[in-house]
Amino acid sequence: MKTFTIIAAAAAVSFSILASAHAGAADDPPSVSVRFADLDLDRAAGSATLYKRLSVAARAVCRDLDASDSANSDLKRVLQQQYQGCVDKAIIGAVAKINRPAFTSYVGTKMTLPATLTNVQLAAK
Repeated sequence: MKTFTIIAAAAAVSFSILASAHAGAADDPPSVSVRFADLDLDRAAGSATLYKRLSVAARAVCRDLDASDSANSDLKRVLQQQYQGCVDKAIIGAVAKINRPAFTSYVGTKMTLPATLTNVQLAAK
């Protein structure tokens, strides 16, 4: 079964996607598993569905940084930048681990991907 787990490391605001199930110890950061064995990533519809699933999972693990309800505009702006960075890193990490050129290309139409990711994956075509 194809599954990735998005894990939030709150202290470092870094994320990784793991190919195995994540055990839930008390000190572990929040995580969300994203399944995609049911999708054909060579088709736009499959890539779109997986991108949506990853986006929802990334927002879930980054939710502690979402300050949309904050009254302090300076704090809200800083936290919003951290939240968006967190979401982007989670998605980019997932794209790198999934390592499917058609999916990477699709995600590249939705967000800016690092050149190293797109160059390596496009070379694999």
